[in-house]
Amino acid sequence: MVQLCAVLGRLQRVGAALAVAAVLLLGSCDEAELPGPTAATLAAVDWQLPGTFAAGHAHFSAQDPQTGRTLAMTLWYPALDSAAAAALEGVSLATFLPEGPTRTALAGLLQKAPAACTGATGHSAENAAPRQGPWPVVVYSHCHGCTRFSAALTAERLASHGIAMLAVDHAGNTLMEAQAGVVAPLSSAFLQVRARDVRFALDVILDPAHPQVPAALRGHSDAKRVGVCGHSFGAVTAGMVAQTDPRIAAAWFVAAPVQNPLLAGVDASQIKVPAGFLLAREDNSITALGNALILDNFAKLPGPAWLVEVADAGHWSFSELAGLVPEFAAGCGAGERQTDGTPFVYLDNLLARQIAAKAISAFFGEQLLGATAARATLLAPGPSAVVTVTAKPKP
Repeated sequence: MVQLCAVLGRLQRVGAALAVAAVLLLGSCDEAELPGPTAATLAAVDWQLPGTFAAGHAHFSAQDPQTGRTLAMTLWYPALDSAAAAALEGVSLATFLPEGPTRTALAGLLQKAPAACTGATGHSAENAAPRQGPWPVVVYSHCHGCTRFSAALTAERLASHGIAMLAVDHAGNTLMEAQAGVVAPLSSAFLQVRARDVRFALDVILDPAHPQVPAALRGHSDAKRVGVCGHSFGAVTAGMVAQTDPRIAAAWFVAAPVQNPLLAGVDASQIKVPAGFLLAREDNSITALGNALILDNFAKLPGPAWLVEVADAGHWSFSELAGLVPEFAAGCGAGERQTDGTPFVYLDNLLARQIAAKAISAFFGEQLLGATAARATLLAPGPSAVVTVTAKPKP
């Protein structure tokens, strides 16, 4: 059976035409017999595309004894191939919230959201049986007034390549609290709170016996292969964690300068791990000044470092939440260029999210999986007319 499963695993990697047959047969294989990423399989991966593993997700929460904050978390992870059909079918992102008024409110927002902008559906299987670990893990910090599933497509892409992503809701600073008018401030003081949230989430997932982590997922995350990623306020949060937490081996920042005069505490020159920025050229949220600060931050990073600039992208172009509420309109449909005020149409949202997912998964694929072939995708995540990449080697 071990040999059969190995052969079927390779068959599934040939292409989508064989995927269904492979999934049906692989469903009978024991988890321990299913191969994770190896040097041989990593060399053959096309990092422009989703990986060969089904994506699973699980929700749980834990209370930080240091702060008393109870934090909701979601882990996306590489699942057994038997989960592929459920992942393909998809699930409303409203189900990522507990049953009750907040889920109902989010479902209503998603129903009214522009389908061309908002990513309302995830493609991972809830509580799917996990593929054998250990996996690298990336901890994700969401933007101000957003959610832990703001980057679901990127999370699914990472899981499909054998990298787990753990995202935490920063209690008091989420979408539903913002909608209720009780959101925590965008401040240096709350930045410290958010950074502690990320460090605690990492403590939880790396604890092989943590009682709040579903039993099937305990002990699968590799403490020696840890990354951090964030969007907007979450990018600054990720920068602080990358600067201060020695467990972090690589970091990626989306649509915000991590060192900036508004939110004190991060020094880009002290982020001494491989790192990268994703910059939206028409970012009407942080404006031209914010983008100039990203360029300055990139110059200060010790390296190796990458800068991925995306034309016609707005602040929420890389988020599932683009267009969901008026505050997230920058990146959806028609707008005005922050560069010169002329009217234009933002980059197609799905394309923008795919660009982000490709760049981020290729970056962490190289840094956490050792997939040297991923660098070519990171250097040219495409399309060439839209994306410009600058790389800075390690000094």
